[in-house]
Amino acid sequence: MSGGKTTLGREGMLLEGYALADQNPDSLPISIFDVLQDASGEPHVLPDANGRLVNINVKNKYGNYEVTFDPEKGFTISKIEITKSENDVFQGSALRLVLGSKENRLYPKSPTSRYHLVLEVLGVSKIGDTFVVDSANVTEEKEYQDREKVTLHSTVQWKDIKLNGKYSEADFALDAPDGTPVIDLRPKPSGPVQEWRGGKLVPKVDPGTVKNLDKSAQNLK
Repeated sequence: MSGGKTTLGREGMLLEGYALADQNPDSLPISIFDVLQDASGEPHVLPDANGRLVNINVKNKYGNYEVTFDPEKGFTISKIEITKSENDVFQGSALRLVLGSKENRLYPKSPTSRYHLVLEVLGVSKIGDTFVVDSANVTEEKEYQDREKVTLHSTVQWKDIKLNGKYSEADFALDAPDGTPVIDLRPKPSGPVQEWRGGKLVPKVDPGTVKNLDKSAQNLK
């Protein structure tokens, strides 16, 4: 499946079933279904109170995953709730080994003690005979050993969804003004702070550094 625009690309991957909290930067992406079927735990399948939805709950090395599916809408996901404690796997290592500031320089300089994510589906589109989740609310909470807490709220929406569509590189061009700063949220940042310029990501250069370099060049003449 491919989709159009989303408010947040990272969270948008959740709508396609990827387990963002369990993406090991050194391996291929895994899906929610990979986590549910992991041999380190046994899933429990139960209907909801009115018998309309199907709930799968599993506790394994990844933590506690509870996923609700809607049989009336092609068994699309209705809700995801993930809870992790210090010893559960988070992006390839134990959660307690993840420093907030290492993941994002704006986060606390403290090990992570608890992770909690809730995705609640807002809408499902039917394209031909296929049901596709098109929007959801996402709340992500991280608690740290110094008792600080970071909570992120976002609404994700796919638009102009096409199944098995054909695309060119131009369809994935980022419409952002030159100088837009880019923060790398991956567990292992690929390099210095970057910005969008000339249709691509480039290292961000501090104006003061440029001024000093110009001054040095003038002194060498």
